[in-house]
Amino acid sequence: MDKDDRLDEKTQKRLDHLSKGWEDGSSYLDNLTVADLRLMLEHFKPMRALIRNIAGGKLRHREEKWDMQADCAMPDQIEKATVQVQRLEAELAQAQKACRRATDERDNLAKINQELARKLDDLHSRHRESNQNASVVTALRCNSVLLECLGITLPEDDSAALIISVAVLSQRDNLVRLWDLLRDRSNDELRPIHEQERELLETALTWLNHNWKRLPYRLEEPMVGASFDFEHHQRAASTATGERIRAVFLPSLCATDGAPLRKALVQTE
Repeated sequence: MDKDDRLDEKTQKRLDHLSKGWEDGSSYLDNLTVADLRLMLEHFKPMRALIRNIAGGKLRHREEKWDMQADCAMPDQIEKATVQVQRLEAELAQAQKACRRATDERDNLAKINQELARKLDDLHSRHRESNQNASVVTALRCNSVLLECLGITLPEDDSAALIISVAVLSQRDNLVRLWDLLRDRSNDELRPIHEQERELLETALTWLNHNWKRLPYRLEEPMVGASFDFEHHQRAASTATGERIRAVFLPSLCATDGAPLRKALVQTE
């Protein structure tokens, strides 16, 4: 700030303070006195230049020009921004609606798929059961010894023959009798039961268990290589000694509590 020789030291110091506040943008209006205002009007060049510009219309012209540009530009920008926001909101709403539809369709397809899978499993189960039942009837027809021992006479009609087979083999005593017959055959022929014989035994066991909610009977097959246990195993006629199971001829027939109704027929070594 240039010094003014016309001012005393105190007045010059006050002017310096006011000038600094002007440059820093400090707020000192609360303490501004009439003497301060006069001092600045007379000796502070920036204020005097500002007053001259205002008097000459320069500042007003620039402000009017700025206001005019703002007045013209801002509404247009706001309108464009508003339109854009509305468009984005509409697109978001459509996307959310499409997402909900896709989710509903996915859930519906999942339910349909589960239902179809359940029906398919049911059909497979019925198909397996039908094949198994037909196989049992065929096995019995081909085995006159078993039919005679079990006291079964099968008619030519397969449906009627199946009904008779179920009625006989679903009884506990007849299941045990069937197991005994298969054991005797294994001992006589020195071999494990055939696959068809095992299927016959397993089917008869399934029919028997259908009579209870809890499955009271099961077949239990020991592990080859396990130790021979007199409580649960019996040796086949082909092996009178041996402490290790070499082969399983016939699985044991057990009740739910684990007590064997018939011990497993095994070959030992």
